[in-house]
Amino acid sequence: MRASFDRWWLLPLAILVASALVALGIVVFEPSFIDRSSGEVAHRGASEVAVADCSGSLSADYACHQQRYQDLVRESGVEAAFAELKDDN
Repeated sequence: MRASFDRWWLLPLAILVASALVALGIVVFEPSFIDRSSGEVAHRGASEVAVADCSGSLSADYACHQQRYQDLVRESGVEAAFAELKDDN
């Protein structure tokens, strides 16, 4: 029984190492969602984005709305998609 308690520190060490590797990966590979500044997103208007039109017969089509908001997030950022969603309700 004594042998199992001698390695209690391995789990916290493993968590620390994994966290450091994730942080290093973010710094080294710079994911695309980090590249956009909030100022850049604010300056881009919804009129510049070509998104799906889900009005009329497509107003009840979930796939159309899903594609619309994915396009908005990709082109204008999450803030613009949330603003559009808020305005729709």
